[in-house]
Amino acid sequence: MQKQISLEINGKNLLPPVSNTEAQSTGQRILLDWVAFTLPYGSDIFAVLRIPATDWGSIPSRVLGYTQMFTYGEMRVYTSDREDMGVHCELSGSACRAYEFFLDGGWIDLIKRVRESSGHFSRIDLAIDDFDGLFKLNEIREKVQNGEVVSLFRRGRILKEYSLGFEDNLGETIYFGSTQSRIRIRMYDKAIEHLIKDQNSRESDAIMKESSDKVPRKLRQELKQCREEMYRQERLNCHQDWIRTEIQGRDERAESIANHIISDLEIGGIVFGILKHYLNFVDKNLNDSNKSRWEVSVFWRKFLGEVEKIKLTTAKQKRTIKQIKDWIIRQVAPSLALLSLDKAFRIDLEEICQIILFAKNRLTKRHYQMVLNT
Repeated sequence: MQKQISLEINGKNLLPPVSNTEAQSTGQRILLDWVAFTLPYGSDIFAVLRIPATDWGSIPSRVLGYTQMFTYGEMRVYTSDREDMGVHCELSGSACRAYEFFLDGGWIDLIKRVRESSGHFSRIDLAIDDFDGLFKLNEIREKVQNGEVVSLFRRGRILKEYSLGFEDNLGETIYFGSTQSRIRIRMYDKAIEHLIKDQNSRESDAIMKESSDKVPRKLRQELKQCREEMYRQERLNCHQDWIRTEIQGRDERAESIANHIISDLEIGGIVFGILKHYLNFVDKNLNDSNKSRWEVSVFWRKFLGEVEKIKLTTAKQKRTIKQIKDWIIRQVAPSLALLSLDKAFRIDLEEICQIILFAKNRLTKRHYQMVLNT
């Protein structure tokens, strides 16, 4: 029986995500973690994304050779007067989560709309999360260092950050393939990454509160040192199973992934095929000099077997007012701060209140239901 697959939304949640039944989820899941596509010049990309053009902020840009950038949270759209540049959209990992969570984004429908608009995908990343602890990063590292890897990639890279003063756990990332490869694979401890992001957020909140309370400078330094030690102990004691394996697909590989998604097949099949084709961890056999004949490690066979059964999912958690508040602080607030500094478009608190009052006319029954449930 296929395991319940779920989609984590709240960036501060350090536990495995919950399923549609609110039960704690284990197992594995596959989700889109980066989507980039380009439409022909003059295309209405906002209609394709189903986000009104009036909801996007606009600033000049030199990114990727484009001259204008439109932003909606962490979503990015780039335009230019050059017809050969087209109109480009990039959804990072957090933007993908926001697209699913706040806009009821359906990937199959979006990909079909891109196709209908004669667009093409330049990058699609797939993230495979394992919550069962089928393997640990140190196992992967040892396999790499011992040469117990059969791969089409010529090189791998292990990136680990260290604290020079104390024992710590700052996480590590293991890469397979180069930055120019059409397929690249990386593995890292997602639980530690989330914990560090949460700690950074908590530290920012603590600093703001101390500033507001006018805490003396010496006491602030002492409190900061206490918090840093607390954060370090949290990292050292983080034993949650959450290893992420990411497949980065570019150009024709991204197009192939998009084709599989709209065919509504179990995307686990293509993930299984990519991993098995490009990367296998094996057990050393001293009696056989041909590494390709070595036995594939049990943990890798089990992991691939679980992955093969998974379909791409965007199962959503129940929305809460707190999640929306967190999202505004993380993604909208920087844009508001930028507008407050710009001489031409400077806005004040009164204008912000007017924007909020105007937006109330666009609230739906779903929005009011969220308020009633708090």
